[in-house]
Amino acid sequence: EDQTFNFVVTINSVQSSYNKEGSVMNPTSSSDRTAFRSDTYRENIKTVTLDDHINPPANYIESWDISSGNDGNVMAYIVTNSEDNTMYDLYIQGNGHLYAPENSFYLFGGLNEVETINNLSILDTSNVVNMGVMFEGDGETTYSGSARRDYFYGKVKSLDLSNFDTSKVTNMYGMFAEQCELTDINLSSFDTSKVTNMAEMFKNTGNIEVLDLSSFDTSSLTVNYSMFAFSVNDPLNPYYSYHNGDLNRENKLRTIYVSNLWNLSLVPPGSSTYNAGSTRMFYGCNNLVGGNGTTYAGDVTTFNSIYTDKTYAVVDTPSTPGYLTLK
Repeated sequence: EDQTFNFVVTINSVQSSYNKEGSVMNPTSSSDRTAFRSDTYRENIKTVTLDDHINPPANYIESWDISSGNDGNVMAYIVTNSEDNTMYDLYIQGNGHLYAPENSFYLFGGLNEVETINNLSILDTSNVVNMGVMFEGDGETTYSGSARRDYFYGKVKSLDLSNFDTSKVTNMYGMFAEQCELTDINLSSFDTSKVTNMAEMFKNTGNIEVLDLSSFDTSSLTVNYSMFAFSVNDPLNPYYSYHNGDLNRENKLRTIYVSNLWNLSLVPPGSSTYNAGSTRMFYGCNNLVGGNGTTYAGDVTTFNSIYTDKTYAVVDTPSTPGYLTLK
């Protein structure tokens, strides 16, 4: 009972390895919806949940390989939604890690019914170059004679992308366009020093009141037409825009924060060409107010007004009227 014993314990820890290349999600596109089983489930997915370990849900009804190496290192699982048995929940799981593909164009884009994307913090985006329309909401245009109807269907309400490594990204075209229910977005980690294209990046979001772009370095930017534009009825080209069925919705954006990294010296001014330079950058931003009180002065009857292009994309001061606020 009164003896003292000394023990030496050796623990051999074995960590299962994973193939970095194999743990990359398969790239997708508007015509190839592999991750979402386009023909069967795409239009009826309500939530997407990411995981960096493969742990199949007990009640999944189908699974398939979505790894870039087609070796089972990234799997998709479909589960019937617990609140609505006509809808589904999608689980995307990686083997020890989960990498977004280098080309993440349209990766989570065009999903009509998705309201929530869970666990985006575990998605490694360090190798991504293209984030074009990555989270774009779905939309369509119809015609009845000469009358045009634009419909926007995005339903995601919140995106926390504060973990995203965007240091290699060059394209953010339309990244959040048509996500017309989005009210909260965290972009605090964004390194945009290599990004050349931000055209239509926030087009038709509409429900965001305060947009914090203070981390944005725009010194490489060359095109950002319609970056914050919101579709309204244009007297010169009448058409109707429905944001999830609401014809009369107004753009709520009132404040855009930027830092001293904001620089549009490489971006051309607006022109008669719709998809060029900074044309219609602020089109339809009726409630926008700069840090010194400058209010939006856009005119929907003028296609390339200086009030909607980069002319007013400056920090608002007594000597330089603009729509931006320094943070």
